Amino acid sequence: MNRREERRRREDVKRRKAKPWRKWYSSRAWKLKRAAQLGKIPWCESCRRQGKSRPATVANHKVPHRGDRELFFHGETESACAECHDAAIQREEIEGFRRDIGEDGWPEDERHPFNRGAG
Repeated sequence: MNRREERRRREDVKRRKAKPWRKWYSSRAWKLKRAAQLGKIPWCESCRRQGKSRPATVANHKVPHRGDRELFFHGETESACAECHDAAIQREEIEGFRRDIGEDGWPEDERHPFNRGAG
């Protein structure tokens, strides 16, 4: 095993210990929920809002579950492409707002700091 593989394995072990709920993604129940979501809406909903069309590969939890089993398995999901999920959606979870800019040049999300200061 080379150094990169070894480091990746160590990081995986740390990640599993820090977030034990990650194993839920390999459960049959999650795989069925994901397949149902992507079967219902096979395109990325985030890209669609921006006028793009990209196939979805991820069923994203609309409300971050943060290890809550009930939310994980029964919470509402949306279809997303890997690029949106791994960048914009994750950033939104951390920052608390979307960065989408409308045709008028202003942030679309009312939670965006610019819009909060406009009142």
